[in-house]
Amino acid sequence: MAVEPIAEIAEYAYARAPERVEARISLALVRVFQDRPADARKLLVGVDDPATRSRARVNAYAVRAIAEVELGDVAQARRLIDAASHLDATSTLLPLAVAVVERAERTAPAPQ
Repeated sequence: MAVEPIAEIAEYAYARAPERVEARISLALVRVFQDRPADARKLLVGVDDPATRSRARVNAYAVRAIAEVELGDVAQARRLIDAASHLDATSTLLPLAVAVVERAERTAPAPQ
């Protein structure tokens, strides 16, 4: 699957409304697909304003958790998943993020 057409749309949406959490989430997810998890994290850090709809915050946490796994911070990814689960366990992206985090936890080396 080519990511570039999707990336163009996400970049356009973000350029038009960078303050919109949904635009940030879309572009962050594209950045994960482009193997740019640090850029995804940067887009989503700070998306925890209580004024933001809980579903949008949960999706932001979910995408950021996936990025954190890619960056090697499985513990941070777990914290994000736990926080997201307390907000809205029915979010669309949460099951994917949970699966990614649980897989990373199973395959992570044991702490020394």
